[in-house]
Amino acid sequence: MALTATSPSSSSSSSSSSSRNVLLLIGVIFHLIYILSIFDIYFKSPLVHGMTPHRVELSPPADRLFLFVADGLRADKLYQLYEEGGQFVTKAPFLRDIVLHHGTWGVSHTRVPTESRPGHVAIIAGFYEDVSAVTTGPYWMGKWVAFGWTMNPVTFDSVFNQSEHTWSFGSPDILPMFQHGASDPSRVETFMYGAHEEDFSSGKDATALDTFVFDHVDALFRNASHNPNLAARLRRPGVIFFLHLLGLDTNGHIFRPHSREYVENIAYIDKGIREVVNLVEKFYNNDGRTSYVFTADHGMNNRGAHGDGHPDNTRTPLIAWGAGIRKPNNTHPTGHDDFSGDWGLGEVQRNDVKQADIAPLMASLVGLNYPLNSVGELPLVYLENIPLFKAQASFVNAKGILAQYQVKYDSKQRTELFFQPFAPLSNATHSPSILVSRVQSLIDTARYDEAEELCLALIDLSLRGLRYLQTYDWLFLRGIVSAGYVGWMLYSLNHVVGTYVLVGEAAAEGFDYRVWLVLCDLFECFPPLIPQNISPITLYQPNKFHHPFSLQINLLAATTLSTLFTMLYVQEMPPMYYVYCTFPVFFWSEVLKRGGALLVVVKTGLARNWLGSVGLVVGVVAGLELLVELESFSSSTSGFQLFSPRSSLRVLCSRCDVATVYTRAGSLARRCLTDSVGSLLSLHQRVHVTTCREGRGHPTGVGILRIAWVGHGRSICCGDDLGLAGGALILATGGWTLWNSERFFILHRSVKDKTVTNMQEVANARSVITFQLVMVATSVVLVYDTTRSLREKTGLPVVNQIVSWIVLVVSSSIPFIYGLRSNHHFLQRLTVIFLAFAPTMILLSLSYETLFYYFFCASILLWMLIERTLYAVEGPHPNASPRALRPRDARTALIFLFFINVAFFGTGNIASVSGFQLESVYRLTTAFNPFFMGGLIVAKVLVPFLAVSAVLGVLARALDLPPFALFLVVLSVTDVQTLNFFYLVRDDGSWLEIGTSISHFCISEGFLVLSILLFLVSHLLVGRAAVTRVGEGIEASEVEELVDRKGKEEIVEGTLDTREGSRRRKGKATSS
Repeated sequence: MALTATSPSSSSSSSSSSSRNVLLLIGVIFHLIYILSIFDIYFKSPLVHGMTPHRVELSPPADRLFLFVADGLRADKLYQLYEEGGQFVTKAPFLRDIVLHHGTWGVSHTRVPTESRPGHVAIIAGFYEDVSAVTTGPYWMGKWVAFGWTMNPVTFDSVFNQSEHTWSFGSPDILPMFQHGASDPSRVETFMYGAHEEDFSSGKDATALDTFVFDHVDALFRNASHNPNLAARLRRPGVIFFLHLLGLDTNGHIFRPHSREYVENIAYIDKGIREVVNLVEKFYNNDGRTSYVFTADHGMNNRGAHGDGHPDNTRTPLIAWGAGIRKPNNTHPTGHDDFSGDWGLGEVQRNDVKQADIAPLMASLVGLNYPLNSVGELPLVYLENIPLFKAQASFVNAKGILAQYQVKYDSKQRTELFFQPFAPLSNATHSPSILVSRVQSLIDTARYDEAEELCLALIDLSLRGLRYLQTYDWLFLRGIVSAGYVGWMLYSLNHVVGTYVLVGEAAAEGFDYRVWLVLCDLFECFPPLIPQNISPITLYQPNKFHHPFSLQINLLAATTLSTLFTMLYVQEMPPMYYVYCTFPVFFWSEVLKRGGALLVVVKTGLARNWLGSVGLVVGVVAGLELLVELESFSSSTSGFQLFSPRSSLRVLCSRCDVATVYTRAGSLARRCLTDSVGSLLSLHQRVHVTTCREGRGHPTGVGILRIAWVGHGRSICCGDDLGLAGGALILATGGWTLWNSERFFILHRSVKDKTVTNMQEVANARSVITFQLVMVATSVVLVYDTTRSLREKTGLPVVNQIVSWIVLVVSSSIPFIYGLRSNHHFLQRLTVIFLAFAPTMILLSLSYETLFYYFFCASILLWMLIERTLYAVEGPHPNASPRALRPRDARTALIFLFFINVAFFGTGNIASVSGFQLESVYRLTTAFNPFFMGGLIVAKVLVPFLAVSAVLGVLARALDLPPFALFLVVLSVTDVQTLNFFYLVRDDGSWLEIGTSISHFCISEGFLVLSILLFLVSHLLVGRAAVTRVGEGIEASEVEELVDRKGKEEIVEGTLDTREGSRRRKGKATSS
């Protein structure tokens, strides 16, 4: 018995469309909500409140403290000697004299992320800022991020907040967050220059930023000479002066740390500090009650960048001198290693600290309360005081950190149903009260060294306990989220199978008979699953099939949900946790009630070819896992391949047969083989490219590729040359296309139209492409001239900036204006789209990005043509209506997902904008605005995304697939990646690493929304393009013969005899 294939009725089509829309709506809501789950799990702020402040009750050694922070200063650049005139001299003679004769010094080891904001928070507040501080705020999107970046939305305590008064001088990026974070904002006074002064144009002298600081400090003390009120405030005990010196960071970004500008800026800062110290000592009559601390928030690598955990970024200088600071230790100069071996400081002891240790040091010097959220350990080696003072200071340090643990412990114990305390601090010998009493006893008996050691142990246990309590709920929350993702995948797969697999064409291909047998087996083997009054064919419509135990399943779901809600209420969980628990219960109940389609496919696959079916599933999962690895190690998912434009376009313009499949597959394999070069060459690595000629003088792209690997930023060839080379390739290919425009655009017209083409259309296309090539050439010239101007330190020319913006806007708008509603041939349409976004890539290219764009577009074009050819080779497809999905379509879906990943990560790490260099936007702007600059970088990254969306729109139509079929297949399985990225999210490490893990998850999580946008964009760009079937085009020789024999005039007017064309093709096929 066999089932008869029937055409779906209009009502069933409407029902299918409605159910698809419901699925997409549920999917959008689910993914938008679950994207927040990582912030509720991994990035809840560790800060707690309600602690009692602690301070050393003994008299402090200093009344005031000066904190100098040289933004972006590397330790080795300050301490090392420089060769000048045959001698080795220091660029910081004043600070070096302090190191050798007056103070204590060392290396401050910062924790990643090595950025200005977390560095200053660690120095001044004593804790390492968590990511939730950046992802928390009262605003959304741009304003929300901007608020988090410039001012800390998380309330935290700081040394400034505990001071009597703080005068701060410097950057508007740093100073406001400590003023707004103070309990009394008037306590922190700021003197800031305008944000527009932070200009990365090479024509600006960044030392002017430091000049502003020194001048305003000088003005403050000079004004006090005739302002008694100000003089009295300056003489109060417990005041702090903060000098933020940004010039080094700016010069380092522009010129690199090895440059003369960077080194001379060190000398300028040294001179400025000397003058400030002399001014201060004169004002206070050398009373010996002033402490000085000089350090840096982060270092800088040889590329002029920072953010990651490279030692050049994490090792910063620390020099302290003045009241309460120990003099140099010349007796036992320990602490040195190879890093400081050539500094010439071996005669004095080096004392390294952690960056957060500086905050308790400053608090102890001035006699302030330790910052309530500080986790730094007081570096006793820097203090010059009596043993009792140092023991008390260490004890106060330990009690402050223990208080944070105790507050968090009490909160968790009060709300958890089955609370398990932190064992090392919850036993008979190591409870907090016992340890505190023991330390106090040691101090009372003058056993100060033992007390200090026990305080260090207590600090370590408290920090470990804080981490334990911070991650206490991870297991429960991860389980809920994982169940939600697995339930969604089964729920959506059931819909896809029922809507796009078990319909129409599947029945026509003989699938019905096997399905019938399988359904009979289900009736016999699983009677509880399928009621006797339900026909087997009903399972073709899984959304209409109701399980006989639907009521019981609903009751079970309600009971489970009620139990979870009760647990969340008792434990005082946030409201979003209720939503997280709702989705897995809903999905799994629906799968249990309506999983008929999945059962049919599983049974059918096992009955027909169990080994192939298992292999398909394993292959899909393995492919998704491979993509996870490729995204984690993005060195394998992007890059470029070198090939001849002429030979490649010849492939594009030829008719396809079986042999062409292998030819094009080989071309694509060669391109993908070297695609990894692009990511292996990160933006700071340079590639030296030389050109050559091949064959009969046709351009070979960039010819021979010679990769000159760069060590620590010393490049052989400027990366701008790569952008120019990419622009040259685009011009060469576009020029070749323009030169052969008649052949290129006539070649693939369908003979069923009875007219070859209208030459006026060709003329219009030539005009548009010519204009686009002018835009590309203009962008190449702009890049060359602007780069030259910046290198000569004349700044960004205003004319170049204006023209660059005009080119960017005009070129990008062309595909949305020209041909949007015309049925141009798909290759013509794709050519216009690719050329339209080329100037964007060129203007924003810093290294290999333009080359990547060129070869990426070639790869996706070849992939599209291969898929078309394979589809044609499979057999005749007389019915042009959308067909059912087949197992082989999984290949297309996976390759599409691969190219989406390549598009995202090929030009850099879109997962973290901090992984890009700001130089890439210098042709458009040099004024420092991280969000505007970040927007331009994101725009550059989205260009390949738009290209692949256009190709996908053509491919879906070429394969006779329903519009949403491929999207939904990918949508149903891509959460395998999402689950991987969910467990790979990091809450420690550099912001580059943290941001990468977050963005990998968010990109995979937001794929449903992106896929819908992808469909809309592709439909907008290529929805009206003429997509011909393979074999319907005209041979090149026929077109050339036709043009020679009849002339272009006859083509404009006339027709091509379809019978003559058919006869010629049949004759050629017979001779083959």
